[in-house]
Amino acid sequence: MGLNIIHVGAFDIENFGDLLFPDVLRHYLGEYIDNIYYFAPNKCIMPNTDIKVSSIKEMDEFCTFHEVDGIVVGGGDLAHLKKVPMLIPQVSDDWITYEPLNLWITSSMVSKKYNIPLVWNAPGCPIPFSREEAEIVSILMRNVDYISVRDNEAKKVLSSAVDSLDINVVPDTVFSISKVMPINTLNQMFLDTKLSVQKKNYIFFQCNSAISVDDRKQIAHYLHELHLKTGIDVLLQPIGYSLGDLEIINEIASFYPNEFILSSKHLNQYHILSLIAYASYYVGT
Repeated sequence: MGLNIIHVGAFDIENFGDLLFPDVLRHYLGEYIDNIYYFAPNKCIMPNTDIKVSSIKEMDEFCTFHEVDGIVVGGGDLAHLKKVPMLIPQVSDDWITYEPLNLWITSSMVSKKYNIPLVWNAPGCPIPFSREEAEIVSILMRNVDYISVRDNEAKKVLSSAVDSLDINVVPDTVFSISKVMPINTLNQMFLDTKLSVQKKNYIFFQCNSAISVDDRKQIAHYLHELHLKTGIDVLLQPIGYSLGDLEIINEIASFYPNEFILSSKHLNQYHILSLIAYASYYVGT
């Protein structure tokens, strides 16, 4: 008999990395697992898939009626206590307040209540905790059986809250995607984009709404100069539709009309992966 696992993450938003984490987990742990149940802040069908995602609010009740052998949190920049503006068309036509804090907090509470092993699968900790927040984090982290984070900065932030933890630093798990989906399997995806770029002869550029207004113009100028000096095409492509990538990229493109390449299609995570895989360079947030 295999294991029944809950996988917790931002599986309700169109963000390239977040939507690839389930593929990575299934690839590496599939032979040990019978069922994987997905939980995110919002109940939905995972974008660009047919996978059912339950709301994190339903996890407690779910565990009363299902045998669960483990809860896996991450990856992604989930381990913080801030709310984030997001565009999620299946939830609202307007920007909504997204609460990733519920993902790891609820997981910790449910794990404790039902005595279910809890694993942190290399999430990030992008925002330092205040002194008051650190006290809360310290209590919650007592329930985590194995902790890994995606970089040294995340370890530094987490250690500042709980200095007694055994925290492992591992590469962001999505970096192993080339073993999950080798480049030759992405060839058809690349062709399906129908973009006028040649393999290994373009720069893939991405950014989101965190880029300031002044920086957007400077970025456009830099990419323009790079194109003139090298002759390499510049592809402007969102990887996080929910994070406002598309709007900012369109603004950057407007400074030099008809010079950059933009996709007119709304691409899924696998099309985007193929464009990154076949690029000469990748530049992004």
